[in-house]
Amino acid sequence: HCSEYVNFIDDTHKHVVSGNKDLIKNNPLQETLKYRLKYRPVVQFKLSIYLNKLNEYIDKVIYKNEYKYNFP
Repeated sequence: HCSEYVNFIDDTHKHVVSGNKDLIKNNPLQETLKYRLKYRPVVQFKLSIYLNKLNEYIDKVIYKNEYKYNFP
């Protein structure tokens, strides 16, 4: 069984990370981020305006289990 890695927004640390999809599904998001299991940074964002725009997607992308985020 090969784990599937997907990108999602880490709003706490203001970047996008890749994570094990099964890990994300089977653990509460905050706990998963807390321990940062098998995560690696993908993109580090620096513009606050862009971050604010990203924040609009948090509910859709993370909390409704739609793990992929497509950059504009």
